[in-house]
Amino acid sequence: MPSHQDSCPTCGHILLSVTGLLTRHPNVLPITNIGERVFDPLSTAMLQMFPSGQCLTLGMEHPTILGRGDPTLGLQDFINLSQFNAEQHGVSRKHCLLRRSEKQLLILDLHSTNGTYLNGDRIKSNADYVLAHGDKLILGSLHMVIFFNSL
Repeated sequence: MPSHQDSCPTCGHILLSVTGLLTRHPNVLPITNIGERVFDPLSTAMLQMFPSGQCLTLGMEHPTILGRGDPTLGLQDFINLSQFNAEQHGVSRKHCLLRRSEKQLLILDLHSTNGTYLNGDRIKSNADYVLAHGDKLILGSLHMVIFFNSL
């Protein structure tokens, strides 16, 4: 468990729940095929969570943070993954960032405690990686697949 304490950037209140370090590496799904990397300006992204199969649609008009906890911490575009047991899966409060760049969708790990995996490989923090339709993402040990929806 980290020795530092996080506090709310708005009120300074000490946050009690700190992301715990996982004691195991996530299981990686086999990679079958990688789809198109073009993310058209009118496209939306869809995350399908596993094992539940639930889907979240992201408009991607603005950079979007994936994480857990209180979405009212002053973050305009924040997707709270708590309903998918994010804390138990080692997802950090501000785990990763998805953003549009011309005709690509990029992912950036925000120095998460337990890492972000793209198709089974851990990505480096603070570096952009291009996503493709059908890519498998793991945040801590929370599995999801990203799909591109063209309008």
